[in-house]
Amino acid sequence: MELREKVAGLTRAAAAPQCDLYNGAGEGLSRAFELALTPAIIGGFGYLLDRWLGLLPVLTIVFFLVAMAGLMARMWYGYDARMKEHEAVGPWAAGDPVGPWAAGDPVGPWAAGDPVGPWAAGDPAGARAQPTQSLEDAP
Repeated sequence: MELREKVAGLTRAAAAPQCDLYNGAGEGLSRAFELALTPAIIGGFGYLLDRWLGLLPVLTIVFFLVAMAGLMARMWYGYDARMKEHEAVGPWAAGDPVGPWAAGDPVGPWAAGDPVGPWAAGDPAGARAQPTQSLEDAP
């Protein structure tokens, strides 16, 4: 492998996070134009039909509202699909659950009645209530 190939590989690897950042900005800008122009264009068609049929505000409002509802549904389902894809590749989806709830118990092993900790013997303060040495004996 030549030095040029190594440098080209390093450059591509370093530019990848910026590419994702720029792609996100482009996606946001395109979504903003979509939200602004789609209802305006569809409402404009409704306005033309209103003028042709003589029902001036009715179809303009209906077409505008239908366009907004369609955009909202499209964005909702698109977001839902992206989040499902994101969750499927996350480390939490890789295997078995970890932690006290892995066995199916949502609050952990202490819910079964087996106390855990220094108060297990029935003393609410536990072993902390009785010091192991006095202050005079401390080093």
